[in-house]
Amino acid sequence: FEVPLALPSDPVAPAPATSQAMLLEGTGIAVDSFWHSEPGVRFFCTHAHEDHLKGLGATWRRGAIHCSPVTARLLALRWPGLSQYLRPLELNLAHHLQVDGAVGVAGLGGSGGADLLEVMLLDANHVPGAVMFVFAGCFGKVLHTGDFRLHPEHAHLGALPMLRDGLSCIFLDNTYCHPSFDFPTREYAGEVAVAAATEKWPCLLFVSVYQLGKEPLLETLAERLGVKVLVPPTRLESLRAGGAREELFAAERWSPLQAPPEELRRLALLGCIWAVPPRRLRQALYRASSLGAPACGLEPTGWTAGR
Repeated sequence: FEVPLALPSDPVAPAPATSQAMLLEGTGIAVDSFWHSEPGVRFFCTHAHEDHLKGLGATWRRGAIHCSPVTARLLALRWPGLSQYLRPLELNLAHHLQVDGAVGVAGLGGSGGADLLEVMLLDANHVPGAVMFVFAGCFGKVLHTGDFRLHPEHAHLGALPMLRDGLSCIFLDNTYCHPSFDFPTREYAGEVAVAAATEKWPCLLFVSVYQLGKEPLLETLAERLGVKVLVPPTRLESLRAGGAREELFAAERWSPLQAPPEELRRLALLGCIWAVPPRRLRQALYRASSLGAPACGLEPTGWTAGR
């Protein structure tokens, strides 16, 4: 959920509390919102999670989509026909987007006139390819965070040339913006997961993950337990596109709901990490346990981090 935060020195009116708020008011910029048919709208994608792709699909014909290089690879993997519309932009550089869609890095081209939109992509510390956008134009300077995970390095973003003069408005991801949530670091969470798995090891360790996300946790488990993580073939493709350490993953021969009983028992004796969709976690645990294969499940989620 995105809400505009006006800085005290430069008050701005709040965006309407509807889905149209994703079309940033007064800018013609649509972020993670792809159903707009108005002429002149410029489209931007923060990352490739399903809830940020509404209106996007194989039949897309509404114009260029600006995103990070990793997100561009992930979207092209899912919808190959979308490749002709994807415009990947490098992070931490100020880019000038001209009215006709041509892109040039600031200082290396472009007239610098009022018809240019300046944009910078910043690492959101979320899933592979996830970015925050800084937009600058006649409307002022706007930060759209998308989904992000605050990191100590974000404290230094104000030193970037594009951000030194402050912001007019912030569209902030406030999903966990409440004192009741107290998140550990990813490193600490990984250690807790390894310790819990070690108590049961060897076994079938089912880890609940979506098509994108939790890559650092899976890599930590694979390194510390000394086995590759089994993933569906489509997940393996997205891991490659997202830049994960491919040597720590392997494509599953069967899903845990289809694997022969003797294979489940064999893998449990050796020790096996198996990534499964959240909706399949309990089914996988029940089937393995009922067939005599020692199994445990891990469901990493931010919703358990409340005080």
